[in-house]
Amino acid sequence: MPQSMTGYGRAEGVVGEWQAAWRLKSVNQRFLELSFRIPEGFGELEGAARALLKERVGRGHLDVTLSLGGEKPASGGYRIDRGVLVAVAGLERELRKALPDKGRGRGRGRLSLERLAQWPGVVRERRPLDLLAAGEKAARDALMALLEEAVNGLLESRRREGAALAEALDALLRELEGLAARVGGRLPEVRRMQEQRLRERVGELLGHVAEEPRMAQELAILLNRMEVGEELDRLGVHVRECRSLLGQEAAVGRKLDFLCQELNRETNTLCSKSQDGELTRLGVEMKVVVEKIREQVQNLE
Repeated sequence: MPQSMTGYGRAEGVVGEWQAAWRLKSVNQRFLELSFRIPEGFGELEGAARALLKERVGRGHLDVTLSLGGEKPASGGYRIDRGVLVAVAGLERELRKALPDKGRGRGRGRLSLERLAQWPGVVRERRPLDLLAAGEKAARDALMALLEEAVNGLLESRRREGAALAEALDALLRELEGLAARVGGRLPEVRRMQEQRLRERVGELLGHVAEEPRMAQELAILLNRMEVGEELDRLGVHVRECRSLLGQEAAVGRKLDFLCQELNRETNTLCSKSQDGELTRLGVEMKVVVEKIREQVQNLE
């Protein structure tokens, strides 16, 4: 069965001290279009995510959202920036060496823990970007594994939707076939009526019955102008090709869209040739069904 371009996927889990969640939502689009909403500073991760999605998803507009956290991480939401702490401690040692007399006497002038904690940059609030700090390859791999899980969910959703669309399209194709069969069944009666009308009209104009060879010639010209047998044959071929495509696993949306154009062309021709009210009504119903088929096909990948 083909896939729909409409679907949803979600995956969440704990990465480091953060609750991470990927959400994927796709709708129909002529090409693949990716729209990301992820925390600031995750450009490298976004690049890897784009590559994965382009490999797994063919068409559709895809909204990709990564959320991290909740209110605070498990450890209270703060961390010590050891680099800043070491720099401050080293600066204090340098100052003591430069001014040895100023640092004597009951530890006066020494930095206390309280003062160290208040020093700008020593204690920082934890941010999602901390996950991708140098050496945090495990966090990056965990986030990508979660994304893979979300993509699997998205594709499964699109497959279910695609199966439902295929069933709906098959029902519409059966309806179209039924209308075409009614048109075909009506044709002998329409031909008989046209022959009768022609004979009556000629008789009124000439005042007598026309010669049979001449009448047969005129009748053949008239019936040829309104003959729709070829259109019905081509319509049947296009319907069978649509069914064949609906049985495939590959992306078939564009091919089905082209076939919808051909179906529409045949029904238009049928309506234009019709000189019978019932055939015209059936042709209009066929055009409505073809439009319904086209609308459904727009959602297939």
